[in-house]
Amino acid sequence: MSWVDFAAAQYHNFVHSAPTEAEALFRRQAWDEYTRLGLPDRKNDSWRYTTLSGLEKVKWASALGGLPVLQKGLRLRDELKNEFDVLIIQNGELRFEDSIVDTSVFRLQKVAFAPGETFNDGFLGLTAAASLPGASISLTAGVRPAKPLLIMHIGVGEKAWTRSYHQLFVGAGAHLDVVELFLGVDKYLRSEIIRLEAADRAQVNWLRIQDESGEACHFSDVRAALSAEAILNLAQLNIGASWVRSTLGVDVRGGSAEANIFGLNLGSGQQETDQRVVVNHWAAQSNSSQLFKGVLKDRARAVMNGRIFIAQNAQKVISRQLNHNLLLSSGAEANTKPELEIYADDVKANHGASVGRLDEDKIFYLESRGIPRAEALQLLAKAFATDILMKISPEPCRLLAEKILSQTLPEFVRQMEYGG
Repeated sequence: MSWVDFAAAQYHNFVHSAPTEAEALFRRQAWDEYTRLGLPDRKNDSWRYTTLSGLEKVKWASALGGLPVLQKGLRLRDELKNEFDVLIIQNGELRFEDSIVDTSVFRLQKVAFAPGETFNDGFLGLTAAASLPGASISLTAGVRPAKPLLIMHIGVGEKAWTRSYHQLFVGAGAHLDVVELFLGVDKYLRSEIIRLEAADRAQVNWLRIQDESGEACHFSDVRAALSAEAILNLAQLNIGASWVRSTLGVDVRGGSAEANIFGLNLGSGQQETDQRVVVNHWAAQSNSSQLFKGVLKDRARAVMNGRIFIAQNAQKVISRQLNHNLLLSSGAEANTKPELEIYADDVKANHGASVGRLDEDKIFYLESRGIPRAEALQLLAKAFATDILMKISPEPCRLLAEKILSQTLPEFVRQMEYGG
């Protein structure tokens, strides 16, 4: 049975066993979009640099539920439980019994699917049609939890396909600090759909760390809707997985709302990372910013596609996007594609991009001060990423990101082709 046939069988099982007509209709609408659009290929402009051909050749199977939680996840939970509330999701399954979450602050339940969502992407429609009901997390209006929420997404199982749909709801004036950490073992395919709704004056500091198994394939689609005066600070760190396709989409619906999206892509070996950011300004006097950086070596490939859309009635919008890439070997490749689509006439919008190499003079300066070359390269690579890390808040979230990055960088620069 091919992967597509397997997905079709999963879809039909879910539709026939759906507990509500709303869920059945949601799945049918998602499947209709998949059948209308088909799986994307390079002829599709948004998939020009990325292909699904490698995924289609693998006979993926459903990820098993009920397995013991990966020991690495449990150790990390116990290590961080004083700084974070910890929610564990393994193979798309909510593990309440293994989580440590203050349920007096967070309302946790399984997602209740509702029809009416438009996907506009065949692979995304396929994922939604066959997805498991993931976590629905709500934060009451006016509340700020004492600790950030850490959601650990764990993948386990050789050639397992994990796909799930999650929701975050942040009430008016509430403040949510949340980290998603993706990790696992084996060769698996993860497809995650995540939706955020931030009410008036809500603030969300959201850190996503993709540190999957080196053989894993990661697909995620994030969409956030911001009401009036809401603020979203969203950071994405792509470190692991052999193949990554990540989309961050924000609909700025309310006046004076603000979206700041930033991230870092690390690539080595033959890793492929396709990062997409789409910000739609539907309301006047709203702001957005994008800053992504890439550090690539060996034959790694990275794509950064940032798009800003400003509607006709969205006057006095300020929006900017930047993408900078550092190539540490001759075989590494970075593709950057900024897009502006503006229909208002009283806005400020700009974009910029760069692709370059480490300055040999800086390397020589550090070596002349007695710093070994490998350490010098690590320092310069970390300095390149520092302004991304410094944008992460609050402090426990930033320290977690710095810790994971510091565990990655020494191996990342070891035996590097560039200049050595």
